[in-house]
Amino acid sequence: MIVALGLLVAGSGGLAVFAWPGLVLGTAALSAETRPALLRDVGWGRASSASQFKARFQAGSAASDLLEWLRAHDFSVDLAGQRATRDIRAVPCQERLTVNWQADQRGNLIDANAVIAEAGCL
Repeated sequence: MIVALGLLVAGSGGLAVFAWPGLVLGTAALSAETRPALLRDVGWGRASSASQFKARFQAGSAASDLLEWLRAHDFSVDLAGQRATRDIRAVPCQERLTVNWQADQRGNLIDANAVIAEAGCL
């Protein structure tokens, strides 16, 4: 009986050693962030693919609406550079979201685009 119990404990420990990488990856996947909904259709490095974002923040719309949206979605905003960034902790690769915009003197958007790039992989 003691031998059988010892083998069971040893086998469980061996299984845990082999399962460890999967457990770590699974935990990382469960805690991963997702992109804001307006940026889910953006392809890596392709600003032209952000159709939902461009439809929401098209030329002529208020730049203040874009700034409000960026802040609500935890972007770091550089007003002078008319640029905002946010890193998304995703698995297996982290993503860096970058939004650039131009506004006229009245505070209306001339252009706004979003790009996603790799910010490191497991």
